[in-house]
Amino acid sequence: MITIDIVDDHKMVVGGLRDMLKSLPGIAVGSTYEHGSALLKGLQKRQPDILLLDIQMPDVRGDELAALISRSYPVIKIIAITGYNTTDYARLMLDAGVSGYLLKNTDEYKLKLAIEVVYKGGKYIEPSIQDKLNNDLYGPSSFTPFGVKPALTRREKDILQLILEEMTSHEMAEKLGLSLRTIENHRVSLMQKLDAKNMAGIVKRAYQLGLVK
Repeated sequence: MITIDIVDDHKMVVGGLRDMLKSLPGIAVGSTYEHGSALLKGLQKRQPDILLLDIQMPDVRGDELAALISRSYPVIKIIAITGYNTTDYARLMLDAGVSGYLLKNTDEYKLKLAIEVVYKGGKYIEPSIQDKLNNDLYGPSSFTPFGVKPALTRREKDILQLILEEMTSHEMAEKLGLSLRTIENHRVSLMQKLDAKNMAGIVKRAYQLGLVK
């Protein structure tokens, strides 16, 4: 069971996140906090697996909280959840130690995916923000009529090809000599990069983006 605490001074946002999280299997909502000071006191008694943290808090800035928590409680994974759709804020929070960056208008699917990726030790950034960060670092991405063509690692390309061949995760693991967990991590990464919800979506998006012929 993944335990999640929420830090946001807007009750409607907290209520919406709580409702979405309650519908997800394997997730338990713990404490909610409206102030950074209350959060720090609460963490002295109990630490969640993941912390959903707003950037704009009434007493302490989100990046300051994230940096402090990352130092004091390194086992806690932090996902920034905010209305700021800019790379400046994303970089600020990533530099402070967060593992995820989501917008407050996120849907249940992205929230679930972010939690799964971050819980396993990865990073999840809102796709629209990730595209902007990539553009800032590497220049404009390659575009197709269907959108941005993501850069896949060699292993992700291998996994994509085996998905096209309709192999199961167990078959992929055996063929590539990898653990089942590693295969699943690559599949999650492909879903994130291709903005797909399932294996059928990965195949559809791969053809749309010209990743396969």
